[in-house]
Amino acid sequence: MTDSHEALLKRYLQLPERLEVAIAGLSNSELDLTKGEGWSIRQYVHHTVEGKLMWQIFLRAIAGRDGIEFPIAWYFDLTQEEWAQRWAYDKHTIEPTLVLFRSSTRALVEMLRKIPPEAWEHNGRVT
Repeated sequence: MTDSHEALLKRYLQLPERLEVAIAGLSNSELDLTKGEGWSIRQYVHHTVEGKLMWQIFLRAIAGRDGIEFPIAWYFDLTQEEWAQRWAYDKHTIEPTLVLFRSSTRALVEMLRKIPPEAWEHNGRVT
Protein backbone atom coordinates (compact mmCIF):
# COMPACT_ATOMS: atom_id res chain seq x y z
CA MET A 1 0.00 0.00 0.00
CA THR A 2 1.36 3.41 -0.94
CA ASP A 3 1.12 6.70 0.91
CA SER A 4 -1.52 7.84 -1.59
CA HIS A 5 -3.59 4.73 -0.81
CA GLU A 6 -3.35 5.48 2.91
CA ALA A 7 -4.38 9.09 2.31
CA LEU A 8 -7.38 7.88 0.32
CA LEU A 9 -8.37 5.46 3.10
CA LYS A 10 -8.11 8.21 5.72
CA ARG A 11 -10.46 10.40 3.68
CA TYR A 12 -12.81 7.46 3.16
CA LEU A 13 -12.93 6.86 6.92
CA GLN A 14 -14.24 10.41 7.36
CA LEU A 15 -17.37 9.82 5.27
CA PRO A 16 -19.61 8.39 8.03
CA GLU A 17 -18.74 11.20 10.42
CA ARG A 18 -19.30 13.83 7.74
CA LEU A 19 -22.75 12.41 7.06
CA GLU A 20 -23.55 12.25 10.79
CA VAL A 21 -22.45 15.86 11.28
CA ALA A 22 -24.54 16.99 8.31
CA ILE A 23 -27.75 15.60 9.81
CA ALA A 24 -26.97 16.07 13.52
CA GLY A 25 -29.84 17.55 15.47
CA LEU A 26 -32.45 17.13 12.76
CA SER A 27 -35.86 16.05 13.99
CA ASN A 28 -37.83 13.27 12.31
CA SER A 29 -40.01 15.87 10.59
CA GLU A 30 -36.90 17.63 9.27
CA LEU A 31 -35.45 14.31 8.07
CA ASP A 32 -38.71 13.71 6.20
CA LEU A 33 -38.87 17.16 4.60
CA THR A 34 -39.18 17.01 0.80
CA LYS A 35 -40.34 20.54 -0.15
CA GLY A 36 -43.16 18.87 -2.09
CA GLU A 37 -41.07 16.83 -4.51
CA GLY A 38 -38.02 14.60 -4.63
CA TRP A 39 -36.52 12.59 -1.84
CA SER A 40 -36.32 13.48 1.83
CA ILE A 41 -33.07 13.69 3.76
CA ARG A 42 -33.95 10.32 5.33
CA GLN A 43 -34.29 8.72 1.89
CA TYR A 44 -30.99 10.19 0.70
CA VAL A 45 -29.20 8.89 3.80
CA HIS A 46 -30.48 5.34 3.28
CA HIS A 47 -29.75 5.47 -0.45
CA THR A 48 -26.21 6.74 0.14
CA VAL A 49 -25.36 4.11 2.73
CA GLU A 50 -26.91 1.20 0.84
CA GLY A 51 -25.14 2.30 -2.32
CA LYS A 52 -21.84 2.38 -0.44
CA LEU A 53 -22.52 -1.15 0.83
CA MET A 54 -22.99 -2.39 -2.72
CA TRP A 55 -19.73 -0.78 -3.84
CA GLN A 56 -17.93 -2.14 -0.79
CA ILE A 57 -18.88 -5.66 -1.88
CA PHE A 58 -17.47 -4.91 -5.32
CA LEU A 59 -14.22 -3.59 -3.82
CA ARG A 60 -13.84 -6.70 -1.69
CA ALA A 61 -14.36 -8.93 -4.72
CA ILE A 62 -11.89 -6.91 -6.80
CA ALA A 63 -9.27 -7.17 -4.06
CA GLY A 64 -9.65 -10.94 -4.25
CA ARG A 65 -9.93 -11.39 -7.99
CA ASP A 66 -8.52 -9.16 -10.70
CA GLY A 67 -10.74 -8.50 -13.71
CA ILE A 68 -13.98 -9.57 -12.04
CA GLU A 69 -17.29 -8.50 -13.57
CA PHE A 70 -20.42 -7.61 -11.63
CA PRO A 71 -23.66 -8.26 -13.51
CA ILE A 72 -26.17 -6.04 -11.78
CA ALA A 73 -28.90 -5.80 -14.40
CA TRP A 74 -31.32 -6.71 -11.59
CA TYR A 75 -30.60 -3.32 -10.03
CA PHE A 76 -30.98 -1.31 -13.20
CA ASP A 77 -34.30 -3.01 -14.02
CA LEU A 78 -35.97 -0.60 -11.59
CA THR A 79 -35.71 3.16 -11.14
CA GLN A 80 -34.10 4.66 -8.09
CA GLU A 81 -37.56 5.75 -6.94
CA GLU A 82 -38.84 2.17 -7.16
CA TRP A 83 -35.90 0.83 -5.15
CA ALA A 84 -36.41 3.56 -2.55
CA GLN A 85 -40.05 2.54 -2.24
CA ARG A 86 -39.37 -1.22 -2.17
CA TRP A 87 -36.61 -0.81 0.40
CA ALA A 88 -38.80 1.58 2.47
CA TYR A 89 -36.25 4.38 2.64
CA ASP A 90 -38.95 6.74 3.87
CA LYS A 91 -40.03 4.50 6.76
CA HIS A 92 -37.04 3.19 8.64
CA THR A 93 -34.91 4.95 11.19
CA ILE A 94 -31.59 6.59 10.50
CA GLU A 95 -29.56 5.38 13.49
CA PRO A 96 -29.02 1.71 12.49
CA THR A 97 -28.09 2.82 8.99
CA LEU A 98 -25.50 5.27 10.34
CA VAL A 99 -24.04 2.57 12.62
CA LEU A 100 -23.86 0.21 9.66
CA PHE A 101 -22.16 2.88 7.53
CA ARG A 102 -19.54 3.61 10.19
CA SER A 103 -18.89 -0.09 10.88
CA SER A 104 -18.77 -1.24 7.26
CA THR A 105 -16.47 1.64 6.33
CA ARG A 106 -14.06 0.80 9.14
CA ALA A 107 -14.16 -2.91 8.24
CA LEU A 108 -13.43 -2.23 4.58
CA VAL A 109 -10.51 0.06 5.41
CA GLU A 110 -9.11 -2.53 7.81
CA MET A 111 -9.25 -5.13 5.05
CA LEU A 112 -7.72 -2.82 2.43
CA ARG A 113 -4.85 -1.98 4.74
CA LYS A 114 -4.00 -5.70 4.97
CA ILE A 115 -4.36 -6.88 1.38
CA PRO A 116 -1.27 -7.75 -0.66
CA PRO A 117 0.20 -4.72 -2.48
CA GLU A 118 -0.54 -6.22 -5.91
CA ALA A 119 -4.26 -6.28 -5.10
CA TRP A 120 -4.24 -2.48 -5.29
CA GLU A 121 -3.61 -2.89 -9.02
CA HIS A 122 -6.72 -5.06 -9.56
CA ASN A 123 -9.78 -3.83 -11.38
CA GLY A 124 -13.35 -4.87 -12.01
CA ARG A 125 -16.29 -3.87 -14.12
CA VAL A 126 -20.01 -3.40 -13.52
CA THR A 127 -21.94 -4.98 -16.38
